[in-house]
Amino acid sequence: MAGPDNATLPTVLQAFVKAGLANVYTTIPATIITYDPVEQRASCRPVVRGRQHVPALDTVEPDAVPPPIIPNVPVIWPGGARGAVTIPLLPGEPCTLLFAHRSTDEWRQTGLADVVPQDARRHDLADAICLPGGRSFTSTNPVTGPLSSAQVDAANIAVVVHALTKLQLGSTAATEKVLLGDAFEADLLTWVTALGTWLTAFSAWLAALALGVPSGGLFEVMRDAPVATALGWVLLVKAKAIATVTATITFKTATTTFTTATTTFTTTVSGGSHLSSKVFTD
Repeated sequence: MAGPDNATLPTVLQAFVKAGLANVYTTIPATIITYDPVEQRASCRPVVRGRQHVPALDTVEPDAVPPPIIPNVPVIWPGGARGAVTIPLLPGEPCTLLFAHRSTDEWRQTGLADVVPQDARRHDLADAICLPGGRSFTSTNPVTGPLSSAQVDAANIAVVVHALTKLQLGSTAATEKVLLGDAFEADLLTWVTALGTWLTAFSAWLAALALGVPSGGLFEVMRDAPVATALGWVLLVKAKAIATVTATITFKTATTTFTTATTTFTTTVSGGSHLSSKVFTD
């Protein structure tokens, strides 16, 4: 390798290009230092140190200090004029910084669709844009490492992972708790089944009460009717009594079951067991 005293033109040009590229910023993982949720701006620090060529040693050495904190970085959230998806950002959480290839000073101040930059800088630290997220492959840190298997879905279904106390849908004014459909459906089905059983038992009990028998008392039947008719009357009365008792027992059991199911269902509904404690909508 050519030393400082016998450097060739290609070597000098190569060193010049490398020195220039050392200050060209494109994309880098970073960490949130502070975040302003009102203005969606953050202070971020890149987590990967730079490397500089040391001419005297003709070597490339890592920077002695960490990269600087970059203030007032716009945070980009998915969204448009009709709504957006945002989450709280806490210090230490990962993000990815993109660096614009032109000055963004005027755009940040005006938001116009056609902006003429007054500064000629390119790929500068001052023009960083923050994308929340960006996880490493192997870190065991739950904040910066890969999501767990419980937090992802192999069927390509969108999964919302939230470890905070509240997830609001629609706006920050959302206060109505979201219904837990499966739990509510299971308890409602139990109550409906008990109601159906009770209605069936009630119908059978009414039918037993309405069981027809010949008119007149036992004395009149025994006096005026043949023996066979009197015996049939006795058997009908007996059958009615048995049917009524059986239906009454069944009806009583069904009533107890229905009452228990109603009490349980009412308790779970009034106690909020079917409502999410973290997800709210407006």
